[in-house]
Amino acid sequence: MIRTEALTRLRLLVGSMRPPLVASARDRELPPLQPGQAIQARVEQQSAGGHLVAVNGRVFEFKLPEGTHPGDFLRLVYVNSEPRPTFALLRIERAIDQQDARLSDAGKLLASLRAVEQDAPGSPRMQSSAPVMPAEFPDAPRAALLLRDALSLSGLFYESHQAQWVMGSRTIAQLEQEPQGRLPPLPAPTEKPAYSPALIPVADAADAAQAVAEGAELLPAPADSMTAGAQEPVATPARMPAHPDSFPLIRQQLAALETGHVAWRGEVWPGQTMDWEVGEAPDPEHPEAARVWRTELRVRLPRLGEVLARIELGRPGVRMQIIADSEEHNAALRANADALAAAFAAAGLPVAGLEVQTREA
Repeated sequence: MIRTEALTRLRLLVGSMRPPLVASARDRELPPLQPGQAIQARVEQQSAGGHLVAVNGRVFEFKLPEGTHPGDFLRLVYVNSEPRPTFALLRIERAIDQQDARLSDAGKLLASLRAVEQDAPGSPRMQSSAPVMPAEFPDAPRAALLLRDALSLSGLFYESHQAQWVMGSRTIAQLEQEPQGRLPPLPAPTEKPAYSPALIPVADAADAAQAVAEGAELLPAPADSMTAGAQEPVATPARMPAHPDSFPLIRQQLAALETGHVAWRGEVWPGQTMDWEVGEAPDPEHPEAARVWRTELRVRLPRLGEVLARIELGRPGVRMQIIADSEEHNAALRANADALAAAFAAAGLPVAGLEVQTREA
């Protein structure tokens, strides 16, 4: 049962806006809704009495503002069912057609990404500005955790980490360790949009009504703003779909989604640069099995020269291919191959194959 004061506020909300949408006399069967519930409806087609609108699995006939077309979406708040189902119309989101096509915020963002300079052909690489490890090399378990964090906190997985924060499994302090978490907020808009679709949230219609009573504005004041067609909002900094400084990271996210690979470049310890790629692919020997993880490391070491290591983790275990830059360095790597395989096995990763080769000149 809705509280009396909440119902009063809801009626105030309806009175402060355009005339409410009242279903035709024939439409009395109502889906389970609570007064004040915010919902989205879709205009299906025109009818003799106005427009047929799909609301939570039911179709109602409403008289909608001129210029409303099939395919448009309506943001509504359910008011009551007596004498007929009644809804408050918050705004109309226009369907895109060939005569009046506009880019969505996501489309504008993708278009903006084209202007981001690419640092090299192929997959864009994440760049680390600080060494992953201290000057004194840590033990293997600690080194593995630091390398994991280098990828995990790179910003590539920021949105999934935000979801973890919502669920309570990640803290704000952890989010602020990532590049997006350290970005300054976008500037406030300098101009009022020509068309403002709901300047306050309507998750709680009663609170929205109270905001209206205190002078907040839910819909634009001009009476012809809905009938003449929704106008494009004036572009202001606050309407950017993402912070411009995050565009390089977004491009890297898109590249990772497209290729299934993540590329990273940085210092693993002071003065020691490493190129690192991680990805997954089907197992050619076991196509019916799960996909395998592949990683590739390229590093130039003082005693071993340039070393390229390709590691594949699949159902049979770990397969490694190590490529040296000279026969001398090849011999040194071979001499320690058994110790390397034993270290993998001790970590629970049995080595199914280990090959050391020399790079062709």
